[in-house]
Amino acid sequence: MNMEPEEFYFFSEKLVNTWQTPASNRSAISRAYYAAHHCGVKLIKTIGFNLPKKPKHDSIWIILQHAVGDTVAKSAIKLGDLYEDRRRADYELGKIEYDGISKAKSGVTISSKIVQEFIDAINSDQLRKSKLKNAIEEWAKADQSFHYILPKT
Repeated sequence: MNMEPEEFYFFSEKLVNTWQTPASNRSAISRAYYAAHHCGVKLIKTIGFNLPKKPKHDSIWIILQHAVGDTVAKSAIKLGDLYEDRRRADYELGKIEYDGISKAKSGVTISSKIVQEFIDAINSDQLRKSKLKNAIEEWAKADQSFHYILPKT
């Protein structure tokens, strides 16, 4: 059985509710981000686009930001912001605000909303998925750097 992205979210929640150390708080931010990131990957694949085995982090929220007219686009922007928090939590150890529980809880809360939005889209009806796909496809056809996501015809 494969691990589901939401498991990262549940673990991040457990971290903020169980331990309150700099390492656990920073790890909670990181796991919360990866829950949302992997749900974004799953959504992109579900609506019919191609991704490399290891897509660049920014490509996920850039692609989903172009779901014009859908709430997924706003969640994608939040995913980009959460990525920056994850990067700082993992690599900028001198930024002490990432040691605290409030930043960790904020990251977990934001992740929860993003994960829920992406899962709702994954489980949505065909009409919504078709609108998402059409909006992203129109953008990808115009943006040479993202042609690789387009389905092979």
